[in-house]
Amino acid sequence: HAEAEPLFVISLAQLEKSYGKDHPRVAETLHRFAELYCDVDRLGEAVSMCKRSLEIYEKTHRNSHPHLASVLDTL
Repeated sequence: HAEAEPLFVISLAQLEKSYGKDHPRVAETLHRFAELYCDVDRLGEAVSMCKRSLEIYEKTHRNSHPHLASVLDTL
């Protein structure tokens, strides 16, 4: 997991730069990042990532995107 975190940080920064901070690909990466944090018991950070991911999905897809349920399950 220690090796994955820097890769997520780089990936997230590149996606935000390329697509903007409110793009569904950013939301997907945030959710995966949150799952990583859950795996290593960094729950506060996981919740923050999930909430941001959820906000993006709600803005871009309202309540109809299948990833919403997955993010809510992680929360």
